[in-house]
Amino acid sequence: MADTMKPYINNALNLKFREQPRKTNMALLKCYNYEPYPEDDEAAAEEETSLIKAGYMTPSRVSKLPVSDVSEAKRAHSLGKVHEENCRMQLAHESYTFAIEFDSSNHQYYIDRATLLHKVGKHGDAMKDLLSIEEGARTLEVIKLGGKILTSLGAYTKAEQWLRSSLKSEDEEIFYLFQVARTKRLYQPLNTSRWPVKVRFTEETGKGMFAEKKVPIGETLFRDTSVISAQTIDSAKVSPACAQCSRSLLRPEDYFQSKWLELSERQKEIINTHWPVIKISPCLHCNREKYCGKLCLDAAWRQHHQFLCPAKNPAAGPLYDFCEKGENICPGKWNSIFSPMILARLWSSMVSVAKLAMFDEMLEAPSAENWNVAGMPYKGFVSSGTNGYAQTVPEMVQMMANIFKNTEAVLEITDEEFERRYYQVACNAQSFSSTLYASLIFGTFMSRILNNDKDGKEMEDILQDMKPPTDQVFGGLFQFQSCLNHSCAKNVDVIDCQFTANLAGIEVQATRLIEVDEEVTTSYVDTSLPRSTRRAWLQRAYNFVCNCKRCRFEGDDGSVCCQCHAKPLPPVKWFKACGRCLRAWYCSPTCQKKHWKAGHKDICVDPKKPQIPSPAATAVPTLDANDDLAKDLLHEPDVFEDIIADRDSMDDFGEEFATKVKITEVPAEIEKCTPDAEKATAKVEEVTAHAKDVTAETKEVIEEGGKSSTENGEHTAKVKEVTEESQEPTAKVTEVTEESQEPTAKVTEVTEESQEPTAKVTEVTEESQEPTAKVTEVTEESQEPTAKVTEVIEASQEPSAVNGEHTA
Repeated sequence: MADTMKPYINNALNLKFREQPRKTNMALLKCYNYEPYPEDDEAAAEEETSLIKAGYMTPSRVSKLPVSDVSEAKRAHSLGKVHEENCRMQLAHESYTFAIEFDSSNHQYYIDRATLLHKVGKHGDAMKDLLSIEEGARTLEVIKLGGKILTSLGAYTKAEQWLRSSLKSEDEEIFYLFQVARTKRLYQPLNTSRWPVKVRFTEETGKGMFAEKKVPIGETLFRDTSVISAQTIDSAKVSPACAQCSRSLLRPEDYFQSKWLELSERQKEIINTHWPVIKISPCLHCNREKYCGKLCLDAAWRQHHQFLCPAKNPAAGPLYDFCEKGENICPGKWNSIFSPMILARLWSSMVSVAKLAMFDEMLEAPSAENWNVAGMPYKGFVSSGTNGYAQTVPEMVQMMANIFKNTEAVLEITDEEFERRYYQVACNAQSFSSTLYASLIFGTFMSRILNNDKDGKEMEDILQDMKPPTDQVFGGLFQFQSCLNHSCAKNVDVIDCQFTANLAGIEVQATRLIEVDEEVTTSYVDTSLPRSTRRAWLQRAYNFVCNCKRCRFEGDDGSVCCQCHAKPLPPVKWFKACGRCLRAWYCSPTCQKKHWKAGHKDICVDPKKPQIPSPAATAVPTLDANDDLAKDLLHEPDVFEDIIADRDSMDDFGEEFATKVKITEVPAEIEKCTPDAEKATAKVEEVTAHAKDVTAETKEVIEEGGKSSTENGEHTAKVKEVTEESQEPTAKVTEVTEESQEPTAKVTEVTEESQEPTAKVTEVTEESQEPTAKVTEVTEESQEPTAKVTEVIEASQEPSAVNGEHTA
């Protein structure tokens, strides 16, 4: 027994956190889904088979003593408790075993030994102890422990089934353990992928995403595609796009709108000549949905449009009429930023799956299991909000109910169903679009017409008034992105991403260094707003009060000290604010210092100082010769398959465009020589480390510099080095002092105007701190620089070639 326990004793020292009180609350836990999935029985059977093969599903075998001794069993049990509290796990296990042998009818002895075995990592033996307790005698304590053990064994479906029977008890820990098992089960594909993140269920924030390794700024954490999406109401009104893949379909008449009719035929001809070719494939039946091609048209029809096409389902007509008005707020109908079309498409996708299952099983109507399967893609999304929202938009509820009464697989839209799906979208929708933006199409047009002198001159008056269009915006549900929790001090940005020409998604990039096991967070609101406004928006839209680090170390106003929470006394009416961020107030310098050390320094940012953008890996999109997205900017499809295997030149406008899509161009590297050797950024290809070699090289340069050119009659200093690969000259002069033994390298700068090398040898003097051209000679006696030679060519600033060599 001793040998089998030793490898696990140290594990128990790291598991004391399990004894800490819970921080989760029932309001948060009840936002998640607890319904069984269609494949639960099959998955549980497979897990049970694996556990049986491992020998973990049989009760523990106990060597009962001939005579039962209850008092001796109690004494052994008490001794085991003492050993366990002092982390003497081996002795504790022996004591609990003796207690069971003396009195095998006491279930508490099995529970305590199972708890000990679970702590030290022997989960299989712990499960056998729990199975020794009859099913009818299993208390909540046994159910909780069994859920933990099964989750540790990787039997997540069995853990859910084990815990589900006790959900009616309204015990908070039961709900928490259930979601821990479900989260590990649902997000196993992501947790085993190549991305450096994992999804876990925590006590503090519920479901969240955490870094598995250090993630540097600008690195991609993961990419994701939407389960369902639709263009926002206000965006659809001004920026037409493909209803399926979200790429812009902006044509000249869409951009100019009413002004298009005022243009002359010649002007229209010029605009059409330079405008990128936009191909549009409308729905063949209703002509109210537009797509970029047949591929998107067919995909949309299969997924949802077959039930929403007004030509096939007239009840859907009012929905399209409402969306085309472009009104986000309409009393009795709608009052959200996203489009009700995304709800209609969500239900339509469910009806599509249920219809196929119904026909496959030759049923007259879909069964409950069919609907369960149809709703699978949406069960991972949290739904949190106040009851009664359906009563504020009764016309929209009735509109949706009418639509799905006329489908082949009838879906009843009740107030409860409407609110559930509405809050799923409201709590999880992420804005995105294809990287073929409307502004990209417009920028390409402007670039072409401005490069044509004749047409550009004819259109000069019109071009002066032309401004970049509004880019298209879609709202979508993303399975993995929805795991990102909110923080007002976020550490990632969510940007648009293009997988293929017809598949857009999102890419999540780090905005700062993310440490191992740090939670990955984004922001749900505008973080430039005051704390009170941010919290109000989050409470209204997402039903929670933010308590992130920034909110903890900021204040609402100067009426309260952020450190000691004191209020000002007359004649003081308002405390002084932090001099940098102006978002925290203090009654004294002492409180400010304490608050700074406690955590304010981590979130204190000057709002007037522009933040350095992260080096985004995504390049600015361009169009190829066929006016399509350049293929070199598309991600290969197999990259996304690692996550989900079962789911299918802007010129003046460049800055504004890059800001909208959070894309920054990587500037050309600029190398500068600074007076301080430690700050020098110039890269010297070959610098000798030994002073003798440097001295020899310097002498050679001086000897060459002392020569005169007979062809031009001018004294020139020759500093040259030509590599065999590039055949380009680079001038290098190295100076090494005995104090620092560090070379200061000066490199050649080649101007684009002359395309000729100009050799520069600079040294900064202590008196002027300005670079002057000097050539240093090192004497053999002192090994220190003693001679300085400076020559300036006054007649010509361009290099001349003498005997086939470049000279300055």
